[in-house]
Amino acid sequence: MSTSEELANTRLDLPNCQHKPIVNIIINKFLINGSIRPSKFIALPHFQRMRYQQIDSITQKLNARLCAAEAHGIATGLLCGNLHTGTEFWLGQIVQEVDDVEVDDKIILEQFFDQTRSSLIDDDYTYELLLPDESFPLGEQAEALRQWCQGFLFGIGSVPTRSDWQSESREILKDITEFTKLDADIEGEEAENDFVEITEYLRAAVLYLVTELNSGQNDSVH
Repeated sequence: MSTSEELANTRLDLPNCQHKPIVNIIINKFLINGSIRPSKFIALPHFQRMRYQQIDSITQKLNARLCAAEAHGIATGLLCGNLHTGTEFWLGQIVQEVDDVEVDDKIILEQFFDQTRSSLIDDDYTYELLLPDESFPLGEQAEALRQWCQGFLFGIGSVPTRSDWQSESREILKDITEFTKLDADIEGEEAENDFVEITEYLRAAVLYLVTELNSGQNDSVH
């Protein structure tokens, strides 16, 4: 059974995904380009921890229906579609009135967006999804993952992207759409392992998409 098929049949009650083994395709793509060793994707170490609770407190204050994970998903989707997307454009997607954001909060959010952009193009592949850490119940982590996926789809659909998408990129988007249907009512070690695998898949998929969709991209989105 492929990695993708295993993920599609996890105890997270994930709806059936129809994708190919995208993780293997991603690894091979980077190996062909000579830009990464296989162990980078297999281990997927955490190079840094983003401040989930700090960002969440700001986003909740600005938009009660928006959690930090969804805000990060939107940022990631925008940048995958176009790395030149401006911070103000992202802020305009997550709050109704950018001018109403307090100065200190805006500075933190701007730094957060810039950090996300930098991690996506970092040669050490430091990008990781912004999700609650292990101190949160697994169900809350899974719900945040589902919301991250919703945000990503919204973000990547909000910017003009290149029209000649590879089939692998289209399959990834189909998978992320399926991940928005995750059942967050989960617990147990096996479910925790499944959650980690899905998170790793999404991280690898994002790094693949940002490379594929930004090749030759020069247009800015403000």
